[in-house]
Amino acid sequence: MAKSVKALATDVSPYLKQARVQNYPPLRDAQADFKPGLNIIIGKNGAGKTRFLTLLSELADLHEQKEHFGAAGCKVVFGGIFGGKVDAEIEFEEQAGDGLTFEPQKALVKPVVHIDTLSANEKQYVEKPEQLNYLLASYAPILIRHGTPATGLPILDESAEIILEKRSVTVTLKDGPRRINDLNSQFVQALFRALYRLVRLGFTAIQGVPVPPMTGEAVRYQLSRLIAAYTERLTYYLPLYSPVQAVRCVEYFQVYYQEMQDQYSIKGLVLEYQVNSQWLSFGLLSDGTKRLVYILAEILAPDVVALNKNTDEITVYDKRKIILLEEPELGIHHSQLHKLLQLIREASSESQIIMTTHAPQVLDMLGADELDRITICSLDPEKGTQFHKLSEEKQEQAHVYMKEVGFLSDYWRYSYLEETEAE
Repeated sequence: MAKSVKALATDVSPYLKQARVQNYPPLRDAQADFKPGLNIIIGKNGAGKTRFLTLLSELADLHEQKEHFGAAGCKVVFGGIFGGKVDAEIEFEEQAGDGLTFEPQKALVKPVVHIDTLSANEKQYVEKPEQLNYLLASYAPILIRHGTPATGLPILDESAEIILEKRSVTVTLKDGPRRINDLNSQFVQALFRALYRLVRLGFTAIQGVPVPPMTGEAVRYQLSRLIAAYTERLTYYLPLYSPVQAVRCVEYFQVYYQEMQDQYSIKGLVLEYQVNSQWLSFGLLSDGTKRLVYILAEILAPDVVALNKNTDEITVYDKRKIILLEEPELGIHHSQLHKLLQLIREASSESQIIMTTHAPQVLDMLGADELDRITICSLDPEKGTQFHKLSEEKQEQAHVYMKEVGFLSDYWRYSYLEETEAE
């Protein structure tokens, strides 16, 4: 059957509007404000950009099982909920403990209504903050760190043994077992959740009548179809932005059903990449190509890939994302970086992207009317890490420069943009 690709309908599209971080040196008391779409953070080495993005990804992850340690005094604000009618302020409260153990802080969601014309469904989220919490948990930020994770990229990078049980999926990597949420890739997480639904949720009953477990060969066949939905997407985009010509799943992976344990064991599942007409493992790619594959896989990761057991069709659902991207320019040739920035700019029309950079070329993505999307990160000897926007005067100077002299990247190179704003 033909595959269909659908956009996931949503009127929520939340984005990170504001974040305040306290007591995480060098972030003693730092607040940053963001807009929907593209946001760029610049600043010198050691100012605290990496620390901030890492903490922001932790604080804005509202999954029930997520533990927030040392978050008291921090705050995150989500904007854009229900078409901008509602914001959600997230604060963190100390938990009562026995005084002997270090207890995590609890995330508290406070709805802030800007427009009273809410539908009955929208009012439910406002009146019951726990429902709003659950909704926002599905928009946990995707953190794309600089470099490439040394581990935690099964299927994309390394072959792993996957144990699929009735209530969980365990992935055994070189450094030990992991759960789905512990993996360093949204792309891989989405694939494993699709696998879990395929075996345990989608085929346990037909019209309410329990059916025997799927055979290992049946699971292997359907798993191949699910992975094909991912590799087809990568094969379409990677040649546009990287040296990779195509992506495929290896043919030799195996699936075993272990009846005594009532579990499936999957071994040898990993992707291969075609470069210069040769098929290579991830480990044989150049560092820059690895970086491109990693970034593109995360930006392009679908929200859900599902097999409909009634129609036997595979459907790919996409959803707006919140992406935290650290220094995409590292290890990438300037011509390929230009192409990657085009993709980032295009993706930011649907998703929020907050990125850090040391590359002046990145600023050229912005138009003269978008200078308020630049955030300058600096390190104050007394206050620690601080964030600030370009002043109106500095924006006007940049406008004049861009109109009469050259690119915004040159203005950053040859002006005192960062130092002036840090004073």
